[in-house]
Amino acid sequence: MAALALIAKRDKKTVFFCVMFLLSIIFSLPTVLAKLPYMLDLPFISSSQPTRLLFVSCFSISVLSAFGFDYALKNRGRLFIFPFIIVGGLLAISFASLFIFNIEPQNVVVAKRNIIFPVGIFALTLAIFLLFYKVRN
Repeated sequence: MAALALIAKRDKKTVFFCVMFLLSIIFSLPTVLAKLPYMLDLPFISSSQPTRLLFVSCFSISVLSAFGFDYALKNRGRLFIFPFIIVGGLLAISFASLFIFNIEPQNVVVAKRNIIFPVGIFALTLAIFLLFYKVRN
């Protein structure tokens, strides 16, 4: 849904939360920009935890998803199914990669078990959206 907000809705709020998401990810991962405040020894910033910025990225992606969901509800059409195609494709690629790449057998068992929950959530969400879409029409 966040991708739908970025593609379909281009206003100041969407751009702001997209920039906040990207900056928080850049500064929370081990990049050169993330190490810069620690190298400069800035007060208060150099003693903070970079994982606290993950709250900003989670909040930003949640707001972007809400914008995309709001857009999908207001403008029913082809773009409504777009996020499901993307997420379904990513889940299919991750499941297929278990068989394509040379992964140790004990890791394949764990990976298969770990992919059950995301696929279940995806199927449940897709069923709810399709049911909601059919009831609305």
